[in-house]
Amino acid sequence: TADVVVIGGGLTGSVAAAVFAQAGLDVVLVEAGRLAEGSTAASLGVIVPEPDADFRTVAARAGRRSARTAWKLAERSAKEFATALGKMKVACDLEPVSSWTNTASVEEVAAVRRDQAALRDAGLVARWATAAAAAAELGTRSLGARVSRAAFTFDPVKATLGLAARAGDRGARIFEQSSVKRTRFTRKDARVILEHGSIVTSFVFGATGEPGRLFSQLRRHVQRRDGYVV
Repeated sequence: TADVVVIGGGLTGSVAAAVFAQAGLDVVLVEAGRLAEGSTAASLGVIVPEPDADFRTVAARAGRRSARTAWKLAERSAKEFATALGKMKVACDLEPVSSWTNTASVEEVAAVRRDQAALRDAGLVARWATAAAAAAELGTRSLGARVSRAAFTFDPVKATLGLAARAGDRGARIFEQSSVKRTRFTRKDARVILEHGSIVTSFVFGATGEPGRLFSQLRRHVQRRDGYVV
């Protein structure tokens, strides 16, 4: 039994386990493979201070007020996460940096400048760097770039292992090589079913990247997409 079962031992799962354990809850974290070996190990290693989306598109769909809230919360969250890593003394090569949205074509310049204007109209900071300044900073071809503050680079694998260790220090039980076969929910509780046993809990936190077979009721809300990093 546990108060909370966290499924997935990547960065998100380890953050959740550390937060829940620090709040005094009885936490079990289960990971099908090894901690931090999945998408966490393949990630950029950047704490980004804004959503990975076009502000104008989000404002058109959800309203400017909601879009502005999302951008403000993203910036605040980046700072708070970096601060938390420091307070927990998680050694993960954390460094403050600026985040640049580069443009390499006339069409990209027009699109990014329009988005910059929308951000500015919403009261959000959106500085523009000239082509020369962007090329010098980024070391690549540029026609200009939008610059955001409050970004950070870090080692996500070190961060994940450090956060999992902090969760363990607070009493969380962590199990690698423990694949969840399915989940079952009733009005009374939830049951996380593994190959050789099950865990009865009040709360399940899914940190698996996508619902998969574990949370079939959520599958229709998720669209798989591929990303590439060079």
